[in-house]
Amino acid sequence: MSRNYRSSRYRSSHSSGSGSRWMDLRYAGTCKVCGVGIAAGTRGFWDAAAKTVTCTKLDCADVDGLTTSKPLTGPWDTRTDTRVLSPTRIGPAAPTDPFAKTRSRADTTVGMLGVARTHRAADAVTR
Repeated sequence: MSRNYRSSRYRSSHSSGSGSRWMDLRYAGTCKVCGVGIAAGTRGFWDAAAKTVTCTKLDCADVDGLTTSKPLTGPWDTRTDTRVLSPTRIGPAAPTDPFAKTRSRADTTVGMLGVARTHRAADAVTR
């Protein structure tokens, strides 16, 4: 009696290549932090659990916990920003908006801090 150790219950989920990672996106998406469209074939962070994409801008990646600090190497290193993209998520993920697909772009504005704000009927009522 031979045993088939290649059955699906013995394979780990990591061997199939699934999971959250930086990758060249197969499909176009929208950054969950800034809302900018990301074309297929461009680099982005795919969050497999939330099924969302984060673009490679340092500010977006920092909000989503995807940056680390690379110290200056000496007086010749003139970088002003020491953040670099991390290969994996280090901090907590940015929250996702479960109703983002049902809202139109006209209902959302970006405030001074770069945070998207939704106009609600309650906001329109004068006090």
